[in-house]
Amino acid sequence: MPVKIVRMDEAGENIKLKKRTDSVDWKLNIDYEINARNTPQQNHLAGIAFTIIGNRGRTLMHHANVPEEIRYKLYREAFTTAEHLDGLKVIAIDGEDKTRYEHWCGKLPRFAKHLRTWGEAGTVKTIITNVS
Repeated sequence: MPVKIVRMDEAGENIKLKKRTDSVDWKLNIDYEINARNTPQQNHLAGIAFTIIGNRGRTLMHHANVPEEIRYKLYREAFTTAEHLDGLKVIAIDGEDKTRYEHWCGKLPRFAKHLRTWGEAGTVKTIITNVS
């Protein structure tokens, strides 16, 4: 999906990004909305979303009884799963109740049909052939 609007403050890296995307090389035709710097009132929803997804990732590991010493190796998988599941949350936009994925892409992702419990124990069958 193409990006239509980017909201950002006037930090140096953001100004460089704007110049690059507007350059002759890229021509991305993105509209920019400049927000005031250091104003949590304007980005509090993003901050809350990071907190919620982080808490869900930790909850997935806790519920799966992942040992403390392994959690630091698996946190990326748990947090990625929490982020994907957040996209399956049903929200109302313009009176339509759909998942976030359906609002954004028009359909559910393929993985939504194959959901399993995170951390579920499984068995992998391997076949060893005799090579003579």
